[in-house]
Amino acid sequence: MVALALGTYRIGMLATYLPTLLTLTLMPPVGDVFVDASAGACGSANGTPTQPYCSISDALAAAVPGDRVLIRPGVYRENLMLPSELELIGLQGDAVTIIDGGGVGTTVTIPLGITVTLDGLHIRGGRGSLAGGVYSEGNLTLRNCTVSGNECTGVYGAGGGGVSLVFASAVIDGCVIEGNVGAAGGYGASAIYSYLYGSGVPPTTITGSTISGNTAPGPTGGALFFFNGPLVLRDSTVSGNRGAGVRLATYGSSSSVFEAIIEGSTIVENDATGTTYGLVAGGISRFGLSPTMKIQNTIVAGNIGNGVAPDVNGRFFSRGGNVIGNRDGAVGLTGTTGDQTGTTSAPLSAGLEPLARNGGRTATHRPSGGSVAVDGGVDVPGLTFDQRGVPHPTGARDSGAHERGVGSDLMVCVPSPNSTGGPTLLEASANLDPAQNSMFLTMLDVPRDSFGFCVTSSSVGSPVQPPMSQGFLCLTGAVGRLTGPGQVTSSGAAGRIRVPLDLTQHPTAMGPVTVMSGETWYFQGWHRDLVTGVATSNFSAAVSVTFQ
Repeated sequence: MVALALGTYRIGMLATYLPTLLTLTLMPPVGDVFVDASAGACGSANGTPTQPYCSISDALAAAVPGDRVLIRPGVYRENLMLPSELELIGLQGDAVTIIDGGGVGTTVTIPLGITVTLDGLHIRGGRGSLAGGVYSEGNLTLRNCTVSGNECTGVYGAGGGGVSLVFASAVIDGCVIEGNVGAAGGYGASAIYSYLYGSGVPPTTITGSTISGNTAPGPTGGALFFFNGPLVLRDSTVSGNRGAGVRLATYGSSSSVFEAIIEGSTIVENDATGTTYGLVAGGISRFGLSPTMKIQNTIVAGNIGNGVAPDVNGRFFSRGGNVIGNRDGAVGLTGTTGDQTGTTSAPLSAGLEPLARNGGRTATHRPSGGSVAVDGGVDVPGLTFDQRGVPHPTGARDSGAHERGVGSDLMVCVPSPNSTGGPTLLEASANLDPAQNSMFLTMLDVPRDSFGFCVTSSSVGSPVQPPMSQGFLCLTGAVGRLTGPGQVTSSGAAGRIRVPLDLTQHPTAMGPVTVMSGETWYFQGWHRDLVTGVATSNFSAAVSVTFQ
């Protein structure tokens, strides 16, 4: 049999093989291998879109380094060993693309030196001695995934219920790691465990992610446990875990190169009372030799420790903009660096709302209207968005992972669900002084790859449903369209549309105007949608903004 890849061939080329050609099998192009759990003809599968493999394991056996394994929705009850450099992509995301380890081993294993991307997958049901969900000695990128319901059973307690990184690092972006269980003894982690010794390995970087509801029953455990492993935690939420939220440990000469950086994150409501090895803070805690800990624009409050330090202990290098509920037990968080801090005798409440879906794919704690986190941060070049992708306003950013925004929701304008099953949300972020001309609108939870823009008016009225639309327009009067340069964009894979505003050329039906102090303007988003194959449109929630 001669197998040819799909493509264009000259007749002269084929003529060379025709005398001996008994069967001509068209193989998928190098790069894409399809998987579909509901496919019927598994015996004749070849990885093409019309003849996909029925299991991910079969696809891995056929794939070559550099391929993408494209996985259609379904529940795949497998324990995977990644053989080479591959991307595993859930075509419709982690809500419907599930890899279940079945409680009989680690769900996904990445050997030494292998570079792997896992994207849009839900990894669950793993139960192993070194890791439950993912064990990696390679180079892992975990993007837009959920890792939940996994358990590490190690006798010595080293390993992670969700993810274990051994002599390796990872990039974790836009992920939910929840409901995992660490080992009962030793130095285990419920969510992410990292072990390194020596230098030369880049830091594990966690961005835009939520780590919540994990349990570390061991005497030294935490949701994140980094043993000699450098860490960057940015624009993320660590909340409601049993055990320290972030646990750092060093040993030997590696302490000189171990650095932890935490920026724009929220670490709250973690409970370390069951941790018995040394003084453990529920928020950020360390033991052993001290790593370099740099912290900025981060909330650490409302945690419970096993001693006098509920939120933090150890030495910190503050870059300002932090909210620390109780600084007792820490050095370097005195409030003289632009931080807001409390003590045991006078604890500081961060004033946060419960963990909830506030737009975007991961849950956050929204600051209440009177929260000390509002406008409590400092500007950082290059770090301009919160965990959800909402821009921070220049000169008025909040502390923590959630930028509250300046708009007030209009309760008379309740959005209709779009094709994702939920409503489209709208956030306004701005410096309220219109002279600063610094304002963005962000539509969240928009259907993927849908074009949209925003509308604005100085008045609002009863909702009206335009023809051919699923949603309702609440703005009235001289409604203007924000359709200038950079204002009509696609939601892309993130389901998010950002609209920059020019307050000196604010559109109305009568022509552009300049926004002035004391004025109130109303905003609403519009986007295309596709419902049961029919093209339509929808509107976001509406917000009002009063400029000062």
